[in-house]
Amino acid sequence: MNNGELKNILVIRYRRVGDSILAMALCRTLKMNFPEARIDLVLDANIAPLFENHPDVDRVIAFTNEEKHRFFHYLAKVRQVVRSTRYDAIIDMRSTIQTLWFSLFSIRTKYRIGRKKSYNWLVSNYRPKISKNIDMVVQDLMLARPLQKIKPIHECREFSMPVSETEKMAFRSYMERNGVDFNRPVVFCAVATRIPWKVWDKERMKAVLRLIIERYDACLIFNYGGDEERRYVEMLYNEMDCDSHIAFGVEAKGLPQLKAMLANCDFFFGNEGGPRHLAQALGVPSFAIYPPHISKTVWLPSNGGMHQGIEVADIESSRLLDKKPIMQSDLHLSQWKKCGTDWLLMPIIISRNNECNRIVRIEGNYGVLRTRRFFSNSHVVECALFFYASIGSPRRKGEPREFASVIKFGA
Repeated sequence: MNNGELKNILVIRYRRVGDSILAMALCRTLKMNFPEARIDLVLDANIAPLFENHPDVDRVIAFTNEEKHRFFHYLAKVRQVVRSTRYDAIIDMRSTIQTLWFSLFSIRTKYRIGRKKSYNWLVSNYRPKISKNIDMVVQDLMLARPLQKIKPIHECREFSMPVSETEKMAFRSYMERNGVDFNRPVVFCAVATRIPWKVWDKERMKAVLRLIIERYDACLIFNYGGDEERRYVEMLYNEMDCDSHIAFGVEAKGLPQLKAMLANCDFFFGNEGGPRHLAQALGVPSFAIYPPHISKTVWLPSNGGMHQGIEVADIESSRLLDKKPIMQSDLHLSQWKKCGTDWLLMPIIISRNNECNRIVRIEGNYGVLRTRRFFSNSHVVECALFFYASIGSPRRKGEPREFASVIKFGA
């Protein structure tokens, strides 16, 4: 196959804003290596407007939530999409049962690329094995490597979200009318998130925001989406005594306005999520807070320089807690079970290899912990103290797993 034969490429990237923004690195790579090819991008309808007129995407194909949940209607639309255009390559970034239909209805497409899953081996004829513990942009770019059979693929890790000067200036005027002082540094603050357990502790958030105001005399913009997030942000604003540094009246109604808002800001600070990825795509410096089970390695491309963040693994126990251990003990699964109701007083477990997947979320001085090996339910666990545990060697199936060298530090 020569360059001219790769004329149409379909990229499937359902899901959330952040995932789709990071996928622009793959679209950019495809456009760079196959400039004559048309790149169609399948997205959820609620985020599709953000990608209209993107230079690396020729056509956005949107699926509504209703369409995705009406099985036969969904199949008919998928079939119509792949039959209306003869695609030379289909790149299924999600590789779920739902997205598999695009390749199934276009079985003659020479390059049907997807992640390696147990159920897609008959449909996707190229399934690169991709580690889940590496940078998400790198994961996405690995899906383009089967196209090296055509020509050497030069990968581009950069992703961008263009905003027109007209859009930017129009929203800047709106921001000024609502109290934003552009003579000060303007900081976009993601203090709320769509998913409650990703929200950083409110008291700590307020402390950092007050520090930003004190040190930099900054103008803060609180971002929110939906009524629940608005209520949380309004509560935070009131608890900060309605500080005049906070432009509470500024609101982005839709993703295109969110893009214009961020483009007018000097800095991003707050919870990890789609707005952080958008800030990076716009070239706005950022610092994000990553909850315990969200890996900064995976979700912070090009960590360092303009874009940084913090996660549990970055915090040394000697800096967070007393340096001297006041108690040392070994715990076995049987001892945990014997704790009974006292279990609710046990501190959070964080393994030394930074596998914090048991922690679901932090709520003030409490952590909600899902103990997959111990119990089937979630428990609220006091986390004023922390345990750092090294996990023992794997046991045979059915045998308990030991937690050895458990050190308790003072709060």
